[in-house]
Amino acid sequence: MNESEFFNMNLTKRVLMVNKLLKEEKEDQLKITADKIGITYSQFTKEMQKGNYVYIKRLNKYCKFMDEETENKSNLKESSGTLTIEFEAFLQENFEVLQKIVEIHERKQLILCEAIFDGGASNKSFKINDNVYQKFINLCKEKFPMYRQMDLMGQALYDFHLKHIG
Repeated sequence: MNESEFFNMNLTKRVLMVNKLLKEEKEDQLKITADKIGITYSQFTKEMQKGNYVYIKRLNKYCKFMDEETENKSNLKESSGTLTIEFEAFLQENFEVLQKIVEIHERKQLILCEAIFDGGASNKSFKINDNVYQKFINLCKEKFPMYRQMDLMGQALYDFHLKHIG
């Protein structure tokens, strides 16, 4: 981010970008961030206070200061705009992960939980309805031939457990 981008940027987006820059620094975060942008420290801190933002040293970031009067007046106006900008920033930061999730969903790819591979395996014998078992075997052969049936059965039992534990 350069000086002109800094001064022309929306306040909420500016805070998100500055907080990201602050996280990169270990010492003298404010001074180094001001230098990176290309403005003086005093200009930087004065400009960052606009919009009721304050720097919290222990968090190493700027946060919105809300008193009762300000909160009541601006809560409805700014909440949707702030959420939109924060959501856009989240999307940009996590774009690759979100793409993979969509790709997996579109391919209806099965992902087996690591928990079914932890520990040893044991032999168990139980009765199951023939029709249900045959449907399971056919589904395994048609759609998931790359998996062992014991792993798919283990995943089904594990999913059942997670669904009903609480």
